[in-house]
Amino acid sequence: MIFDPVFAEERVSFIPIVGFGGIGKTSLAQLVFNDEKLKTHFELMKWACVPEVDNQFEVMRKICNSLTGLNCDGLSLEQVQSKIRESISNKRYLLVLDDIWDESRDRWLQVKSLLDCGCKGSKIIVTTRSNVVANVVGTCPAYDLGLLTDEESWELFKRLELKEGQEESNPNFTRIGKDIVGRCGRVPLAIRVIGSLLYSKDTEQEWLLFRDGHLAKTKVTEDDNIMPILKLSYDFLPSPLKQCFAYCSLFQKDYEFEKNELVHLWMAQGYIEASKESIGLEEVGDLYFLELLRRNFFQDARVDDKTDIDTARLRHLRYLNLRYSSIKCLSDAITKLENLQTLNLYKCSNLEQLPNGFTKLANLRHLGISKCFILREMPSGFEKMRSLRELNTFIVGKNNGVDALATLELRGNLEIRFHTWRRNTVLEARRVKLDRQEQLTGLTLDLEICEYEVTPTSNDMELLFECLMFPPNLRSLEVKGFGGESLESLSIRSCEEHTNLIMVSPRSSTRVPNIDNCDSLKNIYDVLQHLPALEELSISSCEELDLRDTRTWPDLRSLYFLEVSHISKLQVLPSAIGSLQALRELKIIYLDNLTSLPEEIGRLSQLQRLVIYGCRKLASLPQSLRSLSSLLLNISNCPQLETRCQQPNGEDWPLIQHIPNIVIY
Repeated sequence: MIFDPVFAEERVSFIPIVGFGGIGKTSLAQLVFNDEKLKTHFELMKWACVPEVDNQFEVMRKICNSLTGLNCDGLSLEQVQSKIRESISNKRYLLVLDDIWDESRDRWLQVKSLLDCGCKGSKIIVTTRSNVVANVVGTCPAYDLGLLTDEESWELFKRLELKEGQEESNPNFTRIGKDIVGRCGRVPLAIRVIGSLLYSKDTEQEWLLFRDGHLAKTKVTEDDNIMPILKLSYDFLPSPLKQCFAYCSLFQKDYEFEKNELVHLWMAQGYIEASKESIGLEEVGDLYFLELLRRNFFQDARVDDKTDIDTARLRHLRYLNLRYSSIKCLSDAITKLENLQTLNLYKCSNLEQLPNGFTKLANLRHLGISKCFILREMPSGFEKMRSLRELNTFIVGKNNGVDALATLELRGNLEIRFHTWRRNTVLEARRVKLDRQEQLTGLTLDLEICEYEVTPTSNDMELLFECLMFPPNLRSLEVKGFGGESLESLSIRSCEEHTNLIMVSPRSSTRVPNIDNCDSLKNIYDVLQHLPALEELSISSCEELDLRDTRTWPDLRSLYFLEVSHISKLQVLPSAIGSLQALRELKIIYLDNLTSLPEEIGRLSQLQRLVIYGCRKLASLPQSLRSLSSLLLNISNCPQLETRCQQPNGEDWPLIQHIPNIVIY
């Protein structure tokens, strides 16, 4: 229905997916949502969960949150409606509204009217258990998701449970397994849950015991209620996981939480048991979360201002969340919370300072101060906070140099904001020894300096990078205000004054560099030559970058993904691209003046997907495409090319007619 020409002229089409709980409505919607073809077809793709809501304003607010990526809780109805219109106006969009229950036609007519300002061809997928909702919302026939057949149920179970050859070698497994599957009522979720319970049971006797004992009184009922099977799955949980999952009942249905936030809350409750293998509580909590996810308990593995704290009653407080608060400073009383483990001050946009005695919080493990843009200093003596494991932002100021981090053992992502260029900044960078921080996986260096004890030279900035010695397991590095690179991810944005990138501390394993909006950048060879294991590369909005220089493409023997976009001066793709022998996906997007593709593309024997989008002057395809047979070719918004590739009389149709998957729109 997404590409059905019958609905192509409708501004917005509502496509209902209907079926009872556990049948796979959300999974089907996710399969559609994640289809690569849709990512170039729609300008905007968003997902919103709207469970059991019969309040029109609440539905609109959830839609607004999804479309804008903002928290719209404090906005008025008029403001919410305005932001929704602004987000989708004149855009072809795809929106998924998951788990809809509201059957009111009047309320839905108002919501549909609000969403009717996108471009023609916009689609809204609605998942629901109610046929009434499907009839009220749908502008096209509902997709009614039925039960699996007996054969499909058994095939699903086999993929989950039976090892290769096990069915043939032991017919008893088949007989017992089919008895077990028969109690799942042909419901996919029930089969998956039962499969997870049998995950570690390898003998016939264990299967018999499970069937005749635990499962004997459990069966999906005639009204398709799978709760008895879900309850059985809960009964099998180890005690620590039971209390962790039970704690989740405090959240509303379909609440979207971050894994780290949930783990911190479990820790604060004392639910996480210390491991005998000397791994941290955070790592144990991660394992708890992943086990609950594996057992299908989680889905889609996707503040008040008052700080006058009564320390007599809160002395044992372990978790304090003040995010989005308008506080300017924390009370000194917070330093008496001797058991505090987690303090979340995210987006406290008015926060100016932390208390002088802050380092008395000897048990603090997680401190979140990202997007506290007015905060200019960390408390004096920050190196004393040796219990810290997660710190999303550290500010170099008058009180602390970057070397205050040397005593800490951090994990996850860290932003180092150089608010002040200190007299000994380079020396302090040498002392910090970030290469010892083995559990840091993401690093952002913000060099948009506001205050100076001394004025740094350009050589000082380069020395800073040489001395920092990046963590060995780094997956992403973002540098603001300076050129740089990383181990697995490079994100360099808005570096208008830099014409060259310098490779400091080269490493052998790299993935996902993203070079974006560097208007004066002319050369990236000095970076790429040090990254032979590079797997993915994206270059966007770098007008002065000379991609024709053969040195731009050194021996990138592992590069399998390349995207080149939004470079208006580029008229011809370099022939050296043909040397990228591991390349499997090539995206060419919004190259306004591109007129031709090199014949060397035909050398890319591993190429599986070629996407050409928004290249309006591209007038033909290379003859060498005849040699690429296992290809998905996607052409969109390229009027000249679309005409030449029309079947059967287009001039370029003979070049591509052998390709098994062609999408042109």
